[in-house]
Amino acid sequence: MEFASREEAESVIPKLCDKPGFCEYPEGFAIHETHVGLTGWEEGFVTTYGQPPKGADGEAFDLPAWMFDKREAD
Repeated sequence: MEFASREEAESVIPKLCDKPGFCEYPEGFAIHETHVGLTGWEEGFVTTYGQPPKGADGEAFDLPAWMFDKREAD
């Protein structure tokens, strides 16, 4: 989602906290500044696995390719 200000982005968090997925990670919200008109993730992305949610085998999530250190995958 994109918002015009940090305050606007923060105002949405309470509205999402009881929704599926969001309610399992109430402290998982992150707000990142971006610039309109720029293309992100131009280098591609890598799917990796993190801490599993309650009762699951694992949780897949995507990271921009530049954030992924291939040495960590070995």
